[in-house]
Amino acid sequence: MRIGTRKSAMALAQTEEIARRLSAVAPGIEVEIVKFETTGDSDQTSKLLPHGGKGGAFVRQIRDAVLADQLHAAMHSLKDMPGNEDTPGLVIGATLSRDPPGDVLVLRSGLSIDEFKRSRGKGFKIGTNAVRRAAYARRLFPEIEIIHYRGAADTRVRKLDNAELQKLPGGGAVGPADALIMARSGLERVGLAARIAYEFPVTDMLPAVGQGIVAVECAAQDFQTRQTLSLIDDPAAHACADAADVADRIGAG
Repeated sequence: MRIGTRKSAMALAQTEEIARRLSAVAPGIEVEIVKFETTGDSDQTSKLLPHGGKGGAFVRQIRDAVLADQLHAAMHSLKDMPGNEDTPGLVIGATLSRDPPGDVLVLRSGLSIDEFKRSRGKGFKIGTNAVRRAAYARRLFPEIEIIHYRGAADTRVRKLDNAELQKLPGGGAVGPADALIMARSGLERVGLAARIAYEFPVTDMLPAVGQGIVAVECAAQDFQTRQTLSLIDDPAAHACADAADVADRIGAG
């Protein structure tokens, strides 16, 4: 089975987990992981909207390969999949059990959470590319400065620790960041859970729809692949994915 995925460390870790689970339930199956450098991976400067949002930036190229019969399946983080548009010819064949969906704060080395709390974020630059996270952060800490910040999970943490500037679309740069708001599940996937300084309660920062769910997409008419993927499907996570799709469509309407 050929499974397409982004080339980031987190995406590869998620796809390798799919391969392990398939091997456990379908002995003899051979899984080939095909790496893609998506538009969102190659351009870590621009905002995502010009690329068609997360769907256009991180999903479209791999989906097109499935539709062209170049792949049997594609791995996506569910939160990257646009739920408010139809995807003719494709279905979610499996979802892995859901990882913790919450958002967390990661501080630059040398800074402490006590220092951050005492200042209530005043004087701190917090990096994120998510409008949702920025809005919640401004409500919680009105005096913080939100800066545009892109990159894979491990890349963002490296840039944070190295006090690197984040390039802006059209030129210029911002930063360096003092902290990042990230998904707990992403940090755990790349072995950086120890960097979590604070976990936001969902009452303070509601997670993105579908955050923490790994989805495996395949062609609707490829019933053999669908049957194989069903062996690793987690019904509870799949129900959450279906609910996320409905929520996205209602929000878009």
